[in-house]
Order: sequence, then C-alpha cells, then structure tokens
Amino acid sequence: NTQKWVAWVKVIDASSASSTATNSSQTVDVNTLTAINVDSSITYDALDPNTNMSNLTKTTNATNTGNVPIDIQLKGDDMTYGATGTIAIANQRYATSSVVWASGNVASSTYQNFEVDLGKPTSNPSTSTDIIYWGWAVPTGTPAGAYTGTNYFNAVED
Repeated sequence: NTQKWVAWVKVIDASSASSTATNSSQTVDVNTLTAINVDSSITYDALDPNTNMSNLTKTTNATNTGNVPIDIQLKGDDMTYGATGTIAIANQRYATSSVVWASGNVASSTYQNFEVDLGKPTSNPSTSTDIIYWGWAVPTGTPAGAYTGTNYFNAVED
C-alpha cells in the first residue's frame, strides 16, 4: 500500500529535440498478482519396494512471477502405474534443503502451506527463486513399473 507505480518517459525527435514527462504526482493502483513458475518435472530414481531415498535430492525451481512476496501451497495426486499400481501421495516428501527423507514435509492430496518466502520480483526476468527438494518411498508390495503422478503448486501472498 505504501508503494506506487511511476513512469518516466523521454522522447527525442529526428532533430534531436527532446522532452520528458512523469506521472509521479498520480497514484496508480495496481492489483495484487500472486504467480509462480515451476521449471521442471520430478524424475525419481528407481527404488525397490520397502525403501526410500536417503535424502531429498530431486529438485524443482520455483520462481515468483507476480508482484508481491509469496509462499507456496503444494498438493499432489497418487502416483500410478497401469491398472494395479498405486503409490500414495504421502510417500513423497519435500523441503527447502536436501534433508533426510523422514524429515521432509509429507505431501498430501489437499493443499498444504509451504513457507518459502519468495520476495517480490524487482527485475525481469524474476530472480526471486527458491529450490524445492523432493524424495519418495516405495511401500512394501508395490508392483514394479514406471509410476507417474502430478504435483500442484499454488502461489499465496506472504
């Protein structure tokens, strides 16, 4: 609320005459935009049933592309393979560093708040980026196969 958009323009014609103008005395109200770009998919290494990654090592980069500081909400779908294979979403973990798998945040099928503190971008392209580290576990009795699922990222104002 204490910030405003200001434009300063300088024009020069073919004869090199110039003039400038600004709108610094005007208050321009810009709506809040919460937006995020996530750069890649997560490709997990193969694991045998009843094992998990020792550390969260797979990464995605989340970049604030809005105009306010943000945090993230995350949720996901169960991973599936064919008609019989399912790995519940709770077998994925995430964090802001490469921690031990058991210490990561448990992924859920409903949005969970995730504190990342991505600042308001001050340049274009945005440099307000954070790395999210991921890992997974394969439960006992899980059929072998290439499992796929979807994780969802939602930007929320910090």
